Amino acid sequence: AFYAFLFTASFIIVFGFVYWIATSALSSEAKDEVMEAISTVEARYDLDGIDQALGDIRAELDKPRGLKRYYMLVAPDGRIVAGNMARVEPFSGWKAFPVVPGLAHVPGDDEWDEHSFVGYGLPMKGGAFLVIGYDSYFVVEVQEAIIMAFGWSVGIMLLLAFCGGLFFSLR
Repeated sequence: AFYAFLFTASFIIVFGFVYWIATSALSSEAKDEVMEAISTVEARYDLDGIDQALGDIRAELDKPRGLKRYYMLVAPDGRIVAGNMARVEPFSGWKAFPVVPGLAHVPGDDEWDEHSFVGYGLPMKGGAFLVIGYDSYFVVEVQEAIIMAFGWSVGIMLLLAFCGGLFFSLR
């Protein structure tokens, strides 16, 4: 029984590390993609103005990709000129918002409470404002898959430990 407990405890510690590392890696990669997009749009805006940045955002919105991105470009006069999300108050840096109907469209999913929009806000030259972000629900899905896999693994491990202990005690 002691060895089964020790093995289970070590298994749970490994689970914690896998959970933490996978969650951190996914979030970091998504943020890196957003920062790359921010840099591209900002450079285009600085070089060629709002019309070119607008075209780049529209082109990005048409691309199929695994991570659903959300964009909002607000012109200096306050109009939203590009994007697929509702207006948010200007901010600078990273910010997380609860995803509610109307902020951003999440196709085919009614579990709004599990969604979180993570966006990077950038006030731009001339008074424009840019937000690019993503729905972090994919991280929740991976966390749930890790928990389920480890749950089944612990259950099978305990069953095998019990059967092994029973087998050796009957000998």
